[in-house]
Amino acid sequence: MERKNRNQTNSKNVIAKTISQFAELGINQIKTAITNFISLFIFVIVLIFAVIYIGIPSLGSLFNSLSPWNQQKQEISAKNNVRDAYSSIIGSNVGVISQNGFISWFSSKEAKEIDISIPKLINYSPLFDDDSNRSQLKTAFESSFNKDTSFQSAGTYKIFYDGELVVGWKDGEKISSFKDLSKVQKKEILADLQKKIWNKSNVKFNEWEKIGDQDNVDFDFKPSSNRVKIIGKFLDEGGWFFGVGKKKYKLYVEYDLKDDDTPVLVDKSLKVEEVK
Repeated sequence: MERKNRNQTNSKNVIAKTISQFAELGINQIKTAITNFISLFIFVIVLIFAVIYIGIPSLGSLFNSLSPWNQQKQEISAKNNVRDAYSSIIGSNVGVISQNGFISWFSSKEAKEIDISIPKLINYSPLFDDDSNRSQLKTAFESSFNKDTSFQSAGTYKIFYDGELVVGWKDGEKISSFKDLSKVQKKEILADLQKKIWNKSNVKFNEWEKIGDQDNVDFDFKPSSNRVKIIGKFLDEGGWFFGVGKKKYKLYVEYDLKDDDTPVLVDKSLKVEEVK
């Protein structure tokens, strides 16, 4: 009986030892698996960063260096030195928007768009009024823009002064200017102009004459004097039967814009003449 009990005890010890060994083996495998997973995760993260910040830029540089226009692009960049524009004015900044890599390969331009920001010029001496010739200063920035060389470097340019847009160019054409009236300003002028035309000539303004899809009218705004000269042709409302028989008129008028942008007709400037 005693021998039988001893055998049972030994069997239990063997089983317990075996279970313990399997448990230790399982824990070690779990630890190893976790360690391997963490190592793999760190490796993948490092690899991703290496590809993004080293591999792709290197491949991009290599790709661009193979472009037949690369040498010309570098020479134009060195000659025009767009990033140095107005650098003598402290606080000036040049923002460069790069071209798409594929487009860049087929172009000698170094950028898609270049934005030049010039801070307000300040003179602390009471002998000078910094804002008295603000519009003339903007005009100088706009008119001094050298299109012949600038568009070798980029297709689009925007020049800002004291946070306000001075002028915008795209593919050699002026697309915006500080001299342009806003849509709201034009709408207010037109609303007042319709009344003035009716009161002066007994003619009801209907719409501007169309040339293609463009209105045949020019708003010539002079910021230095806040005066707008308007020259164009318009149609009246015509007859009562679906507007048949509309008449055409030539128009010349001048408006002054007050500080709150309220348009005021310049005395004796309105001229309306029927086109025969």
